[in-house]
Amino acid sequence: MTVQQPIQAVHLHGDSIFDNGSYVYNGEGELCVREHLEGLLLPTTKVTLFAVDGYVTTQAYIDMNKLNAYGEDTLAVLSCGGNDALRSSGIMLVRSESVFDSLSQMKEVINSFEKNYDCLLWEMINTYELKNVRVCTVYNNIPKDAEFILDETMLALRLFNDVITETADKYNVGLIDLRNVCTESSDYSTISSIEPSHQGGEKIAKAIVNSFSMKTANCKPTSC
Repeated sequence: MTVQQPIQAVHLHGDSIFDNGSYVYNGEGELCVREHLEGLLLPTTKVTLFAVDGYVTTQAYIDMNKLNAYGEDTLAVLSCGGNDALRSSGIMLVRSESVFDSLSQMKEVINSFEKNYDCLLWEMINTYELKNVRVCTVYNNIPKDAEFILDETMLALRLFNDVITETADKYNVGLIDLRNVCTESSDYSTISSIEPSHQGGEKIAKAIVNSFSMKTANCKPTSC
């Protein structure tokens, strides 16, 4: 899929997957996702960070709702859902009498997330041209020593990712599967092991460029 006119801007929406500046060592030459993306694109293409560390889908929706509509010269990428999953992880510690009972409790959480994510993505495709929109899954290869992240929590994350992939398919939105992008422990920050590192951020930036194709994203010929 190729955008006909030159791309003037790339907008990054969502959470700390894109807003990861606090989790890289800038003084040591490390770059955040936005900076990596700027390095891949021509100087005429502006990268704008709308994503905010800690945001959940409802907060991203509020920000999206404030924007004017953009034309074919603007690309938009969303990475959101990880904090929704984290905020609901407490339900994993609730006692239940059976697996069925546990799934019943999870059903309420997932249904709420599905409603919120659907509203967010609907708002997004009514703000940007559909062909210019991409959404990301929540990566799941974080280091095993990550604080407060249980194996059971990662299993439940699959339900959130299922909502993301199904909603993207529902609206015919292109998907960037970060589960297949950040696959190494070095892709995650040593400051917080659930955030992208310099290396992880570079991989994510390249995945964004490749998703739109180098021509679409105005990528420099030698960058990817």
